[in-house]
Amino acid sequence: MRVVPTGAVFYAVCELKLDNCAAREGGAVTTVLLSDTLEQVNTCKVCLNNKIREGEWVVEGSRVSNMRESLDLAILDNTGEVIVAVEIKSHIRNQKMRVKKILEGMSLKQSLLGTPYFAYASPNTVAIYERSEDSLHELFISKPDLTLPMFIDAVGDTPSSPLMQAKQHMLLERAFARYFKSDAFLRELPKNLKVVFSENEVFMEYVVKNT
Repeated sequence: MRVVPTGAVFYAVCELKLDNCAAREGGAVTTVLLSDTLEQVNTCKVCLNNKIREGEWVVEGSRVSNMRESLDLAILDNTGEVIVAVEIKSHIRNQKMRVKKILEGMSLKQSLLGTPYFAYASPNTVAIYERSEDSLHELFISKPDLTLPMFIDAVGDTPSSPLMQAKQHMLLERAFARYFKSDAFLRELPKNLKVVFSENEVFMEYVVKNT
């Protein structure tokens, strides 16, 4: 499970209290946000490291052994291969060149060299590109329908704190995972992309492992 640390350190009781806990009765702790429940947990450094070492938690942006790439969303084909790698952005951005640059960076990752489609999704833009030889070509671009129920809690003013920004990002991941399967989205897609999105499964926070 992915967790997002706030970076803030303060005095409190560690809620995990694992072996060798450094704040069982009180001490230096930080708050992390759990991606599956959006729960906030106060943990000392010892317990946080234990969770990471055991593979139960993955800290966004950190290197984890035996793993290549963590995707916000991934669409897998029936063989388990990533057919669409999706980047979610919580801030509104509609600059086409910036979107393409982000997706081009993803397409160069060693673990994604065989991935045929790359998508960018934000409250303002959904863009899908296809790999063609050594470059990406735009296939589809639109604005998501933010009036749909899945976006009710996920879209709003950009929060100021890192913790709330992380929470908004996770809510958007969940919203777009549902949106990509909705009739409203599928109706807009060209036929070949409609097949890709309708007939394959969407995974949140998917980790592409070494092969």
